[in-house]
Amino acid sequence: MSVNQYNTRKHCKFRLYIPLIFVVKYRKQILKGAVSDTLKRALTTIESKSNFVIDVMEVDKDHLHIMIKIEPQLSVSQYVRRIKQSEST
Repeated sequence: MSVNQYNTRKHCKFRLYIPLIFVVKYRKQILKGAVSDTLKRALTTIESKSNFVIDVMEVDKDHLHIMIKIEPQLSVSQYVRRIKQSEST
């Protein structure tokens, strides 16, 4: 993430990064091995279909951290809804 890297549109200049943490229900430690790899591939597929960029993605045993770069046309909740409701297949 470069400090001087801004996106520019006709009437605005912006750089919006949102940290998101998705937690497994009851903090069960299921995000290991093949499940972790599948989750990363699914999020990469969702990213390619949507208008945001995943800058950083880390998977732990019971939660997922992602840093997404967004544009100011939608609210944060709308981006989260797109991620949670998307089908990666």
